[in-house]
Amino acid sequence: MSLELYLDLISPPCRAIYIFAKMNNIHFNYFAVNLLQGEQHSKEFEAISILRKVPVLREGSFILAESVPILLYLTRKFNTSIYWYPPDIHIQASIDEYMAWQYEGMHIIMEKILSLKLLIPMITGQDVPQEKVDDALKQVETNTQLFCNHFLKDKPFLVGNVISLADLMAAVELMQPSGADFDIFLGRPKLHEWLLRVEEIVGHRLFQEAHEKLLTIRNWDVSILDPSVRKKILITLPTALLTVFVSIVSHTSTVEYRFQFWTPRTGISTAKPELVTEDTALLSKLQKKAATLRPGLARLRAGFLHPGAPFLLPIMVFTVPRLWKFVILTLEQRSESRPDHREGRGEVVSPPMGRPLALLGQSRVLNSDRPALGPAPALAMVLNLYLNLFSSSCRSLYIFAKLHVISFEMIPVDLMKGQRAPEKFVQISPLKKVPVMKDEDFVLGESVAIMLYLCRRFKTPDHWYPDDAEGCALVDEYLAWQHLNMKKHCKKVLWMKMMIPHFFKHHVPHEKLEEAMTELSHSLDLLKNKFLKDKPFLTGDRISLADLMALEDMVQAISADYNVFENRPWLREWQEKVESILGQELCDEVHGPILKLKEAPAISSEMLTKFDVMKSELLS
Repeated sequence: MSLELYLDLISPPCRAIYIFAKMNNIHFNYFAVNLLQGEQHSKEFEAISILRKVPVLREGSFILAESVPILLYLTRKFNTSIYWYPPDIHIQASIDEYMAWQYEGMHIIMEKILSLKLLIPMITGQDVPQEKVDDALKQVETNTQLFCNHFLKDKPFLVGNVISLADLMAAVELMQPSGADFDIFLGRPKLHEWLLRVEEIVGHRLFQEAHEKLLTIRNWDVSILDPSVRKKILITLPTALLTVFVSIVSHTSTVEYRFQFWTPRTGISTAKPELVTEDTALLSKLQKKAATLRPGLARLRAGFLHPGAPFLLPIMVFTVPRLWKFVILTLEQRSESRPDHREGRGEVVSPPMGRPLALLGQSRVLNSDRPALGPAPALAMVLNLYLNLFSSSCRSLYIFAKLHVISFEMIPVDLMKGQRAPEKFVQISPLKKVPVMKDEDFVLGESVAIMLYLCRRFKTPDHWYPDDAEGCALVDEYLAWQHLNMKKHCKKVLWMKMMIPHFFKHHVPHEKLEEAMTELSHSLDLLKNKFLKDKPFLTGDRISLADLMALEDMVQAISADYNVFENRPWLREWQEKVESILGQELCDEVHGPILKLKEAPAISSEMLTKFDVMKSELLS
């Protein structure tokens, strides 16, 4: 039975799988899927993967998506060298922790740099506003420091003295900005030395081969891109940016304003007819109003007029639809009230064009000695679990530990009072989020990593996380997919429908709420069509970690009065099956606080301050 890998080497996860398979002499048939030509949206590829993304592994009738599950499957199926994913449960847990963190901590932001600095300008022919690029670069700095200080520390590799899957995945992700001529290793000698060690073990020739497409992406001929494919690609790029431009022409005593807007999805568009005014009162009013609505983001850039010379002055960069509506309203009101309004004339002025950017063994033995049933053995030491039951990940851990009679001490972390940030908690969790587990001297973050650790540490029944390669991979696949799908979208609906309007007293634009609910609806459709299908549970005939995590994420949306069951009788049936196994009493205990969220105490002033920082990301 031949192994098929569907990859595009512009994708970091695909490069990791390509390198891993080549290094370990795993024979595979390589099927190239060109993401920049939109081939993932073709009917032929959708027949292989309904998720319409790469990488995908196919071996006969067995199909697996998501990079981390594929890498883990290959280590188990082909008995690769033991150092990639050692049998020691603490080392496994450390690898799992990084692999769970990197979805949001590494993958998204590195892809964002490539998109903002290269792909969007190439596809649209227009540069991204520098403010947006600067915000992304600040996040790169923060996350890179966290990578070095929490994961790498002073070790040669992420989990010790030898390379692991975590190092391979991290190396290809950190290379991604290089496609946009951004060298993330410049000025970071510790990080650069680590990369050289990884590249030396991988082999220079193989490492360069895997990255060749990324490093030559500047040569991609955008003109051959089909318009329908262009639209689909742009939809997958980072959140649309909204820029208002003013075309200014100096005449005797008038200044002519042409308001236009540009987004990566739509390109340049003229919003309203021209407005001619004898003074700059309107411009001043817009500046003041923008500053009121978006502190620190509205910008007025000074320019000097040369008589008779038209030029483009970008006066504001913002993303809140409310401000855009104000611009249009002001223009309409001003044009109706002034007798000297006349229709616009002359050619449309476009934003500055984007310029091309220069580019820079042993075998692993499966553990098969877990008992099929029975509670976890009693241990002298008690686990500490830092939890908040408003968090779906924390509830999953709490339920799992209670269900298997694992002795633990719950240490509450009150998120509503902003206790994630103080130094006392940061010393325990440099990742600054819950849940966190402390087992004697071993500290672990990330819910998926903690859950897998508990399965191995306390030898829980096999069906929660199977020992066989395929069964284990199916659970891994859901746990990987949910990070940027079910978990993300359920959380977003909770914030849009409940947290922002109720606790932070901030208006959520209707279109943003609709967008969040549409995204969640799509994830629920995939939950059915990709994972559940006609099975009793998400990965088979018995409950697994996937079902528990999915249930708790779904409760987030339910708590915000979003009816996930509408027109989905199959979802209600699945929920009832899962809760019947978990026990209604335990479910009621854990779900009580989140289902009564509106009755929770008021948000602290510290959390209100944090929200001011977060809201542009949530509402943009």
